[in-house]
Amino acid sequence: AGIVSRTAVSPLEVVATAQMVRGGNKGIMGELQTLFAGEGIRGFFKGNGANCLKVAPTRGIQFFAFEQFKSKLVDWKRTAKGLDADADVVLTPVERLV
Repeated sequence: AGIVSRTAVSPLEVVATAQMVRGGNKGIMGELQTLFAGEGIRGFFKGNGANCLKVAPTRGIQFFAFEQFKSKLVDWKRTAKGLDADADVVLTPVERLV
């Protein structure tokens, strides 16, 4: 999901970067037209590969940490309720958000 969202907004990020470097006197549409005329469709995705490589490990670490925390929370609830190690435990919506 992170890579897809980065790719979807890549043209806007390229335009924003160009406006910061050159000065924002053209506007978004003018900058997009200039970029397309000079570099074609590939110009819209300059730097997207590096952006995606940055996102992938971050999302992986977040997912791993969430799963580990959820596992510890389920174990804690089992112990607090005196349930067997293989008993099903239901997490509340608030606990799922944490």
